[in-house]
Amino acid sequence: MSLYELVLQAQEIDAMMDEQNISEECLLDAIDQHSYDMRIEGVKLMEVQEDMKLRSEKAEAIAQVYKAEYEKYHAEAKKQKNRRERLMGKIKDAMKAMGEKIIPAGKKEFFLRKNGGKKKLIIDDPTKVPLEYCKTPEPDNDKIRAYLETLPENIECGWARLEQGEHVEIRAGK
Repeated sequence: MSLYELVLQAQEIDAMMDEQNISEECLLDAIDQHSYDMRIEGVKLMEVQEDMKLRSEKAEAIAQVYKAEYEKYHAEAKKQKNRRERLMGKIKDAMKAMGEKIIPAGKKEFFLRKNGGKKKLIIDDPTKVPLEYCKTPEPDNDKIRAYLETLPENIECGWARLEQGEHVEIRAGK
């Protein structure tokens, strides 16, 4: 019997109690039957609750295992990415020291390449930056960058400069 059916049964008993011509014995039988059904449903409900609790705990345990696995793999991926960045940095430094732009490496090659996008802004002395290029309380990098880009290539302003970054890429060799 479902919870819905139990509620309907209780409503029927309420209606029986309101009736004037129903015998007390008939009413008590209905109440006894309803109480019996409630006890049976109560036991079933407790079993369902226990089953749901166990399933919930199992799902939580599985989620914790997956979370731990994710964190383990995420940490390993981060470690490998950092290792690759350090290696590429060392290769870049070696290429600069040797004055090489391309180094063959088997079927591949390393090559030094300029970064795309905006050049890195380096402010040598923030105290010398004119106020018109400052936001409160720090320099306005976009305004300074725009000003420096308008200057001829061999002219420096003395308080800031643009620097083109470089990175190493691997490509198929010739």
